[in-house]
Amino acid sequence: MTPESPLPGHLTRPNTIRHVPPELLAIIFKNVGLEHPRRLVNIVSVCMEWRDIIYNYPKFWTTLILHAGEPRSTPNTDVVAFLKRWFAHAKNLPLKLNMAVVPARPSAIELQNLTEYLVSHQWRSLLFELRDGRTSQNQYSRPDPWPWLNTLFNAAKDQPDCWSELEELQMIATELNPRHMPILSLNKIAPNLKRLRIHFDRIPSVAYLNSTHINMKNLVSLNLDGEIGWDNHDAMLMFYFRTIMESNNLESFKIIDYYQSLTVPTFEFSTFVSSFPVSNLTLSHIALHDSPTVRFILKNLSLPSLGLRLHD
Repeated sequence: MTPESPLPGHLTRPNTIRHVPPELLAIIFKNVGLEHPRRLVNIVSVCMEWRDIIYNYPKFWTTLILHAGEPRSTPNTDVVAFLKRWFAHAKNLPLKLNMAVVPARPSAIELQNLTEYLVSHQWRSLLFELRDGRTSQNQYSRPDPWPWLNTLFNAAKDQPDCWSELEELQMIATELNPRHMPILSLNKIAPNLKRLRIHFDRIPSVAYLNSTHINMKNLVSLNLDGEIGWDNHDAMLMFYFRTIMESNNLESFKIIDYYQSLTVPTFEFSTFVSSFPVSNLTLSHIALHDSPTVRFILKNLSLPSLGLRLHD
């Protein structure tokens, strides 16, 4: 073809984005964050072709990022109706919900409707972010987030394996001050849980975060971030050693407990930990808050899969 020769007809016809094959558009849409409702609305508003693609692909409806109760004029009862409409398009695929709740303590009717919906569906991933909606300098004057979560987990506990497909659970409440730590009974509620993250301003206790209440053998990642109320050195040491020893598939272990004691601990062996070093063959990432107790723990671990990371 010479420079003067005309281009073939299929190369001279004007192409618009509407002519992009649906299969290619579906791949593009997967990477634009359709889990945000406003973005999805913008996409389906472009043209009927795009709308049909979105509604014909159930995978676009399996994930939702939602801010419930913000502003306050949108009650959580409406949120439940929205959740039903959204996830109805997902057919029977596993679901992922990231929900920020403001306020952290909904009314009785809101709480009942939301709880009934959450415990009656199978989830692959759940993230609850509880927000105060106001600022407070005094951490002990902040609202307690557990009345909301406690109601949810108590309802789930009455239905064994109600979240049997749940692999990831995250609870975030950095603006709130939990005054107690309820029993989550995740071994009954979510026996296949692989990733657990709790990020609070303060975590009163970790007494119920063990193999009695969690299927530790299935856990791949454990992430606790918040000032932990350790009863004493022994309780702290036992939690670290026992968790690392019992979690046979654990790959990531992050405990940021802000523990400030400068006392060098001693340790008495027990039926749970009978000798040193405590070993874990799968653990490849570990992040801990520096303290004499943590240094003592690290000196008595054997972690052959641990990678070396240097930080400036």
